Amino acid sequence: MRKALLVSISAAALGAAALVTAAPASAAPTCPRGFACFYTGDAGTGRVLITQSETWQNLNGLDGVRSIFNNQAADDDACVASGLNGTGQRFCVDGGTIAQVPSFLTVRSLRG
Repeated sequence: MRKALLVSISAAALGAAALVTAAPASAAPTCPRGFACFYTGDAGTGRVLITQSETWQNLNGLDGVRSIFNNQAADDDACVASGLNGTGQRFCVDGGTIAQVPSFLTVRSLRG
């Protein structure tokens, strides 16, 4: 069973993930090994949601996901979707990858 890192979570955010502030833009994004990190800003900036859940999680109160750092094994992808519970358009990245979410995709759910 996969687990989520619980650090400092707001009631409006996800129940199985952590929401913290990311490093400044000048620093490389950080993400604990074995987890997927979803950032509200480009290139790993802004607030970050840290998870390790294979179950789709709906976003409530998080200002959109703009970038992903998947710091999991190469064969373990992390995905975002435009609909609730993983429906609609999806964008996935393999483990060990940092990527920008396409600008046309408004993220409503994710899984790591």
